[in-house]
Amino acid sequence: MPIRNGDRRWVLACLGALLIALPGFASAACSMANLRGTWYAAGVSGDTRLGQMDETVRCKITVTSTGAVPATGSSCYVRDATGLSTVSIPSGTLRVSAGCAVYGSLRMCQSGTCQHFRVQHAQMARDWNTFTLVGYSQSNPDVVSFFDAVKR
Repeated sequence: MPIRNGDRRWVLACLGALLIALPGFASAACSMANLRGTWYAAGVSGDTRLGQMDETVRCKITVTSTGAVPATGSSCYVRDATGLSTVSIPSGTLRVSAGCAVYGSLRMCQSGTCQHFRVQHAQMARDWNTFTLVGYSQSNPDVVSFFDAVKR
């Protein structure tokens, strides 16, 4: 039985409405509860002015329900031309918007010298278990990092 023009328009209108509505149902807003937990991040870092992305970095970052990074429980391991070193993260604050943008900063210390790492661009996936980020050192904005983070 052939579909009449009126029926065809009705079917197409229903399909169009369904396609518009589905993304809204499939993607709930993010909240601070989604950011709370232990995150494992891995990526690269380096000096963009010098054209050197010569460090691999992996971090464990604990975030409380308020977005605070507590004084203990967070650190990074950095491998560069000199070998492997540890960077402590004694404090920081991370936030997530309803649109799932992650922002904030971390205080990172190595051998008695501390700097602030600013999360510049980050977007949490709608599963709330992963996000990618780009950040930089506030004391030297040429030093940038690219990470993928996974919640444990």
